[in-house]
Amino acid sequence: MIIGLLLSAISADADQCMLIPKQQALAAMTRLEPGETVYSLCELCGEKQPQPIVIKKIDLVSDPRTKLWEVKINDRGIDLAYTYVRSNNLNDRRSTSSTATNSQINLSIIAKCPATGFTPILSIK
Repeated sequence: MIIGLLLSAISADADQCMLIPKQQALAAMTRLEPGETVYSLCELCGEKQPQPIVIKKIDLVSDPRTKLWEVKINDRGIDLAYTYVRSNNLNDRRSTSSTATNSQINLSIIAKCPATGFTPILSIK
């Protein structure tokens, strides 16, 4: 019983910014382009290393049931809280002047989707 409660709490946190308002989805889409590499890292899920994803296809799909939107990369829905894009704009919220070209900023920050349990900026080697 306790394990079930813990698992449901983890999975509730694991989908923080997957179904989002259209404005947030559009903000995220502005930073995604075919041919670019983004990184996926779900620290709440226990992942330790970011996984690269080369973008081949990007979609924005509405969910008529919830009236929310989902961003899809390569036909898979993404959670903005666990997706990182190149931090090429030093004006990104929480970005600093020491941000290098290999730094990746969390997409939920750009989309202004409230989320917790993630590293705001990753340095990819």
